Amino acid sequence: MLVLVDDDNVLSRDYLSQALALATKHPQVGAFGGSSVPNFETPPADWQQECIGLLALRDMGPDPIFKKAASAKLEYPLCAPIGVGMCLRRSLMNTWLEQSMDHQLSDRTGTALSSGGDHEIVLAVCAADGDVAYYPALQLTHLIPQSRLQAEYLGRLNRRIQCSWIQVLDRHGIRPVNWSPIAN
Repeated sequence: MLVLVDDDNVLSRDYLSQALALATKHPQVGAFGGSSVPNFETPPADWQQECIGLLALRDMGPDPIFKKAASAKLEYPLCAPIGVGMCLRRSLMNTWLEQSMDHQLSDRTGTALSSGGDHEIVLAVCAADGDVAYYPALQLTHLIPQSRLQAEYLGRLNRRIQCSWIQVLDRHGIRPVNWSPIAN
């Protein structure tokens, strides 16, 4: 079992033991995660509230949510785990790495705000007939510095997230036909 964690994430004390217990209890689930709640260095202004979803935050409520992979049509599950705190079975990660060597999206490195690797992983899990899930027992705190609430940063982040999302959908042939291509 792999757990993806960034340097600005603080896992709850029982995160890893909960993840192992959930993986053992639900062997059909290939990727899962839980809630990611913010700890803001400075409280966001009213205008920033609409952008909070860009910051790898998630709370889908108190009940577990499962998405069965057994579907004739590949689609992105709403309960898919986000990159921070994602738990992933090693065999599925290895399968994804082997299949995607020629076309991996680059995730954030340095000042680049590209993303999409977590979406690629989730779709690979679904294509390999693995279920995905949200478990509220898994909780982490995402430390958000004031600089990530600046308009310039949020604008660049939004653009790169949207471009990466379209690239992922195109790569898997699931972009809605009425969505126009986006230039990189």
